[in-house]
Amino acid sequence: MSTLTHYKIIRPLGSGSFAKVVLAEHNITKQKVAIKIIKRNKVQDENSLRKIEREIKILQGFHHPHIIRLYEFIETEREILLVMEYVPGGELYSLIERNGRIPEKQAREYFQQVISALSYCHERKVVHRDIKPENILIDEQSFLKLGDFGLSNFIRDGIFLKTSCGSPNYAAPEIISGEQYCGPQVDVWSVGVLLYTLLAAYLPFDENNIPALFAKIKAGRFNVPHYFSVGARDLIRRMLNTDPVSRITIKQIMEHPWYKANIPLHLKYTEAIVDHDRIVDCLGALQANRSRKEIFEEIFNKCLEFPEFQGLQKEQLKQQVLAKKQDSFTVTYHILLDSTLKVKRKLLNQSEINVEPIFQKKVGIFMIPDDETIVSSDCTSSTESEKSNHPMPHNWVFGFRCAISAIRLVIHLFESLKSLNMEWKFLSEFEIRVRSVGFEEQKVGEDLPKYVGKGVKFDIKIYKFNESFILDIKKVDGMEMVYLDTCASLYKKLNGSVPIVRKRSIDIY
Repeated sequence: MSTLTHYKIIRPLGSGSFAKVVLAEHNITKQKVAIKIIKRNKVQDENSLRKIEREIKILQGFHHPHIIRLYEFIETEREILLVMEYVPGGELYSLIERNGRIPEKQAREYFQQVISALSYCHERKVVHRDIKPENILIDEQSFLKLGDFGLSNFIRDGIFLKTSCGSPNYAAPEIISGEQYCGPQVDVWSVGVLLYTLLAAYLPFDENNIPALFAKIKAGRFNVPHYFSVGARDLIRRMLNTDPVSRITIKQIMEHPWYKANIPLHLKYTEAIVDHDRIVDCLGALQANRSRKEIFEEIFNKCLEFPEFQGLQKEQLKQQVLAKKQDSFTVTYHILLDSTLKVKRKLLNQSEINVEPIFQKKVGIFMIPDDETIVSSDCTSSTESEKSNHPMPHNWVFGFRCAISAIRLVIHLFESLKSLNMEWKFLSEFEIRVRSVGFEEQKVGEDLPKYVGKGVKFDIKIYKFNESFILDIKKVDGMEMVYLDTCASLYKKLNGSVPIVRKRSIDIY
C-alpha cells in the first residue's frame, strides 16, 4: 500500500470537525491532489465511522467526469487519509454568491453535468441524498464535480430508506415528513431546488424558522420568476412535485426538451468515445452504449516511462490496474488518465468541424477529388503521369472533405444521419450502408416504381486524404434527386451551427 512518501504536502485547503484537507503534489506525475486527513480520535461514534467507510466504498468504484475521484485511501493507527482529485475552482455555492443568478445557457450546462453524475450513481444503486451547491466543486475547465458522499447510501430492491438527512432547504417532502422513501426521487427533488437556485440566485423554499420552511416544502409552494424560460419552468415544476410517485425521474429529465438542448458531446456519448481517439472505439461505444473496462495503452505506456516502474512485469501491472489494486503504479495510472481525459473532453466539446462538399469521378479503383489528386482505396496518392493513363468515365461520386479528427467525424456523422431519420449498418470497419427509415426496395417481377415512398439508400465510406478525411457517398437505390437532396441535408447537418472555414474554392468537374 502507498504511503504519504509518494506525495509532497503544499498547503492546507480547509478543515472540519474531524478532518482537514491539504493540497499535495504526486511525486511521480507532478499532478496536484487533495488529501483528506481524518483523525481517528475525533471520530467518536460508530455511525460516523460507518459513513466514512461507506463513502470510501462508493467512491472506489466510481469513475465519471463529474464525480470527484478517489485515487486511494491510506489507514494508519491514528488517521484515515483519502487521496482525491484536486478541484481548484471552489464550490458552486461561492460562484452563485459571487455572481448572482447564472445565465440559462450556463445553468443548463451545469444541470446537465449534475444529472449525468446522478444518473451514473443511480445506475450503480447509489443515492447521494445531499445535493446542494456547497457539495459541488468547479474545476479549472468550469466542469462540475459532485462530491461529499458522506450521506450517500446503497439502494436495494424492495427496501426503503428512512434516515432523515441532508440540508433542510434541499430536502424532499417525504424526508422532512419522516416517511420511508426511495432514494432516486429525493435526489431529483434536490436537483430541482439546485436548478431553481442556479437560475434565480435564491432558494425556492426559504423561511426564517424550520416549521414554516417545512410547511412550505410539504405544500410545494414556491414562486417561479418571470424570466425563467418555458422549458425551465416546466422541468422545475415536474421535479418539485410533492408526490414522489408522480415526480419526474432522472431518465425522463434526460428526455426533456430543455435538458436535451446543446448537450456537450462528452455527455452525449460514453466515456469510451472520449477516452479513445480511434474510430473502432467510437463505433464500439455507440453500439454497446457503455464504457469499456480496459487498459488505455497510451496512458499505460506513459506510466512505464517513469523510472520508478521500469523493469517491472507489464502483464502483472495491467492486472493490477484492472483489479484496481491500491499500489503506486495503479494510482499513477489513474492520476495521469484523469489529467489526459480532461484535455480530450475539452477539445471534443470545443472542436470545430470544417466540411467541404466535393464531386469526384471514379477512375477504376481511384477517385479524383476536387484538387485533382488521385486517391486510391488504400489512401495513397498517385503521380500526375499515373492519372493521365486512366480513362474518365461519366459516373459521378459525391462526397465531403472534412478537416476534423476521425473520432469527431464519426460522432457528427452518426448524429447527422440520426437527425435525418436514417438507419445504417456496418459493411466494414470504415464503411456503412445507410437508408431512410421505412425504405422499401423494388421487388423483382412487380410493376412498381424504382423508388417507393420518400426514401433512398446509399453507402458511405471513409478515406484518409493528407490531413483530412473524405466521406465518399455512393447511391445504391432511390431517385437521383432525392439522393442529392439527402446529400445536401447531410452537408447542412454536418456543419450545424459551427462556422465553415474554406481553405480553397470548390471545383466541380
